[in-house]
Amino acid sequence: MRILYLSQYFPPEIGATQTRAYEMAKGLVRAGHKVTVITEVPNHPAGIVPPEYRGKLFDRVEMAGIDVIRLWVKASPVKSFRSRMSFYLSFMFSAMLGGLFLARGKSDVLYATSPPLF
Repeated sequence: MRILYLSQYFPPEIGATQTRAYEMAKGLVRAGHKVTVITEVPNHPAGIVPPEYRGKLFDRVEMAGIDVIRLWVKASPVKSFRSRMSFYLSFMFSAMLGGLFLARGKSDVLYATSPPLF
């Protein structure tokens, strides 16, 4: 089965959401599924994108058999309501475009996780 996994947070970021998404995707690959993860460029929790991801609309890597597509987001170290909404909305639009144009082939299943917005 081809699974498109949508998770805003994913390793190398550290946290429960990231670890859960990675372990779930690895388990699906071990079970014989083709998994593509759409996620943001690393920036959590500081809101600062590492230099190797700056200036890119997307980055694609393979991790443990998982096709990982990292997408640009409007990250900010300032955690105001406006900056958070810009951050979440930028991921929403990037993920829609990434899913349409970067995910290879059609997926059988879309699995999505979401952080608490507020």
